[in-house]
Amino acid sequence: MKILSTDQMRELDKKYMEIYGISQEVLMENAALSAFYLLKKKELISGSVIIFCGPGNNGGDGLALARKLFSYNTDIKVYLTHSPDRYEGASMKNYKILKKLGTSISSFDSLNLSDLRSQITEDSVIIDALLGTGLTSDLRSPLKEAVEFINSVTGTKLSLDISSGLSSDTGCSLGDAVLSHMTISFGFPKYGHFIGRGRVFTGDLYHCNISIPEKLTEDSDISYNLPQRMIPRDPLGHKGSFGRALFISGSDTYLGAPYFTSYSFIQCGGGYSTLFSTKKVIESVSLSAREVVFIKGRSTSQGNLTSDNLKETLAAADLSDIIAIGSGLSLDPSSTDLARSFISSYEGDLIIDGDALTAIRDSLDVLSSRKGATIITPHLGEFSVLTGLTVSEIISDRINIVKDFAERYRVHVVLKDAVTVITSPEGETIINSTGNNGLAVAGSGDILVGVLAATAVSVLSLHHACSMAVFLHGMAGDMLRDQVGEEGVTPTRLLEILPLAIKRFREDYSEVIESYSPELY
Repeated sequence: MKILSTDQMRELDKKYMEIYGISQEVLMENAALSAFYLLKKKELISGSVIIFCGPGNNGGDGLALARKLFSYNTDIKVYLTHSPDRYEGASMKNYKILKKLGTSISSFDSLNLSDLRSQITEDSVIIDALLGTGLTSDLRSPLKEAVEFINSVTGTKLSLDISSGLSSDTGCSLGDAVLSHMTISFGFPKYGHFIGRGRVFTGDLYHCNISIPEKLTEDSDISYNLPQRMIPRDPLGHKGSFGRALFISGSDTYLGAPYFTSYSFIQCGGGYSTLFSTKKVIESVSLSAREVVFIKGRSTSQGNLTSDNLKETLAAADLSDIIAIGSGLSLDPSSTDLARSFISSYEGDLIIDGDALTAIRDSLDVLSSRKGATIITPHLGEFSVLTGLTVSEIISDRINIVKDFAERYRVHVVLKDAVTVITSPEGETIINSTGNNGLAVAGSGDILVGVLAATAVSVLSLHHACSMAVFLHGMAGDMLRDQVGEEGVTPTRLLEILPLAIKRFREDYSEVIESYSPELY
């Protein structure tokens, strides 16, 4: 499913109306009907329904919905934040029809908020049709007060297209935003439904294409992460058939990271996992991960890998299909020297994580000069170090910033956050659909490195590998959350459930994809 920016959706609306001759009135009617059928399916049309309408087309959508609801239920109240003189076209037509029908229409400015508040119960339905996708600056009166009022009362809240006050491009709230239980997007979902705070303010996301065919979005390079089926395993395969991975990871201070990276590769079906690390790390990891092959490197007196391990790591890499470097490596100068030298010397496909990212922050051109493909897996803090931007600056424009970085340095970027963004060197970008806050725990990202390595050796393209790995990692976290709650999503348990997540993805593919897709209306 494609995801569009505000400008892209605006241009698509214009193109559809001008080239194909469909009217704004038809688009608005389709939007209203989809919202009506959603409410009907949820059994929310028979009680008290209160609709807050702003001055633009989003307000017009609310008026059209009010007209449809009024034909089934006369307990419909509409509140306008601005003079109806602001309406035009289809919005004005729906306003005039509502007036003739005798629907209750009041001004939000003049109403007695305490009286209205007393009429709202837990069974009430509140429709947010205030703003839609056009907001670019902080909320101002009276819209600000309307959003605050909606958030202060009980009842089930449905936003039309997007939660009012939420930036449709960044997912940031502009002053405040409606905390919706449900949102129904029109045309195509927007960036802001998924990233930033959008995931919180949106609630359950539903979708209506309002009759705009997806083929018109062929130029868009942003999509929702619903990966293709996994390639079947070779029934006659051997360990070499399922990939050989080398993990240059760990230090005497970080014993968990090398275990999680190297063992998760095997848990995801990898054939041969090798860990290059210190003696202490190997002694620790070997107690739990007996299937992993170990290569002991030289270490400093503090227990960190030294730069004179380069020859041995390159030799081990030549026997492997995919390499991952950096998880728990430490920021010891000798270890960071090893990371920089290896990254610049190794010519095959490479995953760079954790401390190895910090090691190259002042020499990023090493990425664009690599012959092999590169995947980097920073969280927001590490990406801030790489870009020189603050975390706030990244959040305010993460899609464009990640795309620019990926294209400039010719890397696949997996930007880890509550909603992970995946971008290829060509700018193809995927917004992930799986996962929960239980994955926000030390060790979770290390496991993702191992999953990435496993998918990288088993699919046709690295962009697809990143998409698949992030999806499966998050899906495993969701399965675990359903079993033990978000607080119980520990890396050790995540390792155990990964094979079950992959089994379910293989055997129940259509059901899994449907469960993560916005329901269509």
